Amino acid sequence: ADRMTPAAQNAFLKLLEEPPYALHLILTSHQPQRLLATIRSRVQTVRIIPPQQAQTTAQLGQLGIIDPTRRAQLQFIAQQQPATIARLAANSEEFRTIALAMTDARHYITGATRQRIVIGQRYSHDRARALLLLECVLHIIWHTLRTQPSQQLLTQAEHIARAHERITANASVRIQLLACGIL
Repeated sequence: ADRMTPAAQNAFLKLLEEPPYALHLILTSHQPQRLLATIRSRVQTVRIIPPQQAQTTAQLGQLGIIDPTRRAQLQFIAQQQPATIARLAANSEEFRTIALAMTDARHYITGATRQRIVIGQRYSHDRARALLLLECVLHIIWHTLRTQPSQQLLTQAEHIARAHERITANASVRIQLLACGIL
C-alpha cells in the first residue's frame, strides 16, 4: 500500500470512506508511515512479527536458492520480508534490476560528488528507476546506521528521503537527483 502515489491514495480513500457492503480490504505495507494520515486513521493496524534469520534461511532453501552470493543478496535486499524474497527469487529480471540499483546506491553513498552526479544522471530519465535508486540508498544507510551511528549519514538520509518524497509528488527527477548528488 505504501507504494501508491498520493493521487492513488486519495482515490483509494474514497473507497475506504464508502465501502460496498461486506467488503474487507487487507493492505500490506513495510512502511506504513508513507500512507496518508487519513488512510491510517481508517484502518486497523496488525503488526506482523518479522521472521527470524533461521526462518529466512529455511525459506531460501525451500525456494531452491543455493548460491551463497545470491542468498546473501536476497537477505540484504529483502531483510525480514518473506514475500519480497519469494517474488525476487521467482523474478530474476526484477532481482537483477534491484541488485544493480543496490550496487549503484553503494557507489552513490561512498563516491565523490562527481560519481554521485554521474549515477544520478543515469537514473534521471526514469522516475521509477530514480525512486528505486533512492530507496536502495536509504536501505543501505539505515542498515549502516544500525551498527555505525553517524550524524553525516543521518543528514544524508534526510536529504534522500526528502528527494524521494518530492519525486513521488512529481518534482523534477533530474533536479532532485542533482541536488542530492552535490550535498
